Amino acid sequence: MQGKKKERSFVTKVMKATMEFGKRCPVCGEVMKPVQVISSQRSPRSGAWRFNTTTVMACKCNNKEVFGA
Repeated sequence: MQGKKKERSFVTKVMKATMEFGKRCPVCGEVMKPVQVISSQRSPRSGAWRFNTTTVMACKCNNKEVFGA
């Protein structure tokens, strides 16, 4: 005998799909999302371009700092 699958209504499916997961910003209260920032730098030895990637948590209050716009 197999276990019975829990039935979900349409409303609970929509609620789960629209829920936002993650930490909330203490300043603006919005959910912070990870954004990968890529910066290019010229190598002093070879003169070739190097790309550095960093992951930053972004929200409304630090949007201008992260994206520069």
